[in-house]
Amino acid sequence: MNTIKTLSIILTCLLIGIATAQANTIPPTQPAAPITPVDTSIQQGLDQIINSFNHDVSVGVIVQSTSTGATLYQHDANRMFMPASTMKLFTATAALAYLGPNYVFSTQMFGNTIPINSILPGNLYVKFSGDPMLTIDDLNNMIAILSQRGVRIIQGSLVIDDTALDQVNWAPGWMWDEQILCYAAPATSIILNRNCFGVSLAAGTQANTPGHISIEGTLANISILNRVTTRQADYWQCPLDLVASGNNTYVLSGCLAPKHAPMGLSIALNDTRKAGTDILLHLLNQHGITLAGGVRYGQTPASAKLLAEHNSAPLSALITRMLKKSDNLIADTLFKKLGGTYFNTTGTWNNGSQAVRAILSPRTGINFHNMVMVDGAGLSRYDLVNPTQFATLLNYAYRSLPANNVFYQALPSSGIDGTLRYRLGGPVQGKVHAKTGTMVSTSGLAGYIETANHQTLTFAILINGFVGKQAPYHLLEDKICQFLAEKG
Repeated sequence: MNTIKTLSIILTCLLIGIATAQANTIPPTQPAAPITPVDTSIQQGLDQIINSFNHDVSVGVIVQSTSTGATLYQHDANRMFMPASTMKLFTATAALAYLGPNYVFSTQMFGNTIPINSILPGNLYVKFSGDPMLTIDDLNNMIAILSQRGVRIIQGSLVIDDTALDQVNWAPGWMWDEQILCYAAPATSIILNRNCFGVSLAAGTQANTPGHISIEGTLANISILNRVTTRQADYWQCPLDLVASGNNTYVLSGCLAPKHAPMGLSIALNDTRKAGTDILLHLLNQHGITLAGGVRYGQTPASAKLLAEHNSAPLSALITRMLKKSDNLIADTLFKKLGGTYFNTTGTWNNGSQAVRAILSPRTGINFHNMVMVDGAGLSRYDLVNPTQFATLLNYAYRSLPANNVFYQALPSSGIDGTLRYRLGGPVQGKVHAKTGTMVSTSGLAGYIETANHQTLTFAILINGFVGKQAPYHLLEDKICQFLAEKG
């Protein structure tokens, strides 16, 4: 990125993941699910729970039967909300429906021809696919295969093919001060070690001396200008600030108190092409392979010969990590990959949105013209969805998605794992399978509840417009789920 981004960040924010969001809509012509007024205790009970909380915030709730689709309860269910990470439900459903649970991201190395003695005639092509879990070790193993085949000289150039996904690191509506954090790492074709690196920061040995910075977790050439001073100071007088200026260069400034315990920071790369080039050249040199030509970016010719390949874990495993851990990078690379695969072109934020809509609209009946879907993870503040749209999606996933068991099991399980590990335990442990969504002024929970009557209910709860801590609104979500599990 050439534009300088100045990111003033409270240090603890560097260690916090922020969840994400997305959106869906019922067509105006689509008949609403029938409201079942049989059990008035659900209506009265949930009204009482919702009315006991802050009336100044926006709360949308819907509860439906998975077996009949009947609406058992709704409260502002057609109102639009920022969904935060609950948006990942749309990305997961579209990916499983279109790509299938066995789909893999494939990273490949090609030559114009096969190696001859110790020489690879022509170019070495390295084709990245946007694999969100690709590591430097994986790339090293691929180059080791070249070395084992006797390659010592690449006669031509190193051609890096990153045409699978575009070079737009961040989606519209992402907050500028989040773009340096690892949970907002760039979703590009080249992803190595999550496009993230660690920094260890420690105070100097005595007052008025520089702090100590060490970079970890990458072979890329990272430059951090150290302007951290060791001195006792109020945080607000001398905050720790991080500035990113492109080309994987940063400035870290501020104050650390003497004897302050060392701390670790996780920072996103801002130039994935430069990092990919740095790492590839380092690994080739490490394996004693000489590059006669230069480095350039371009497409791999169809006639090229495959020399080495690394496949990711299957989509089912990636979806499980994405939903249980609320993994933004997986969600956003899948979002772009859907665009690229569906339209047979380079994946972008825009065609990713178009692809998800095209895939899910005929399957679910959702009218996507009535929603805003900008990214796959829900970090964008432009995303808008309503609870009814989530219920429609979830009912499709439960009843008709070919990989519905993969989807259901990938959701966090209450009191057991994922982002619900420490929520909804006790009598409802394991009874709620749902995706959380959390960011500033936004909270959400959407998924399924197994009731005491052995029914499975679809539900969506979206909350926007509050100030302060998330805890009271997580409590509201939990109380609704507990009530439904016992009374539904």
